[in-house]
Amino acid sequence: MFWDPGDAIEARFSGVASIHCCDDIAKAAWQAVSPLRRMASGITLPPAAALAVSERFDALAASNDDEVAFGHFAVVHITAGALDWLWLGPGDMRRAIVRWTDAGCSATWVVP
Repeated sequence: MFWDPGDAIEARFSGVASIHCCDDIAKAAWQAVSPLRRMASGITLPPAAALAVSERFDALAASNDDEVAFGHFAVVHITAGALDWLWLGPGDMRRAIVRWTDAGCSATWVVP
């Protein structure tokens, strides 16, 4: 779900997500990862681990082994099947449902 307060638009996507770890898709994406992101992937603490004080991420314990960093990396691939789009205007509301299938795309206006 996404919300844009400036345009008053809510977009809710539904679909299928697949997670790729240490496979060809992850390896291809890893090639495009910046050195900064590779460094962050090498941090040895688990994600969301509590810290005693605020610290720069590059001061945290990390592995210099690229394979270790790659082991902490994943690609989430999402194939959207539908979009529920809602506009909440100042004096009006509009809503549409968009669906994608193998046959193509269909869209219809619906009651907000």
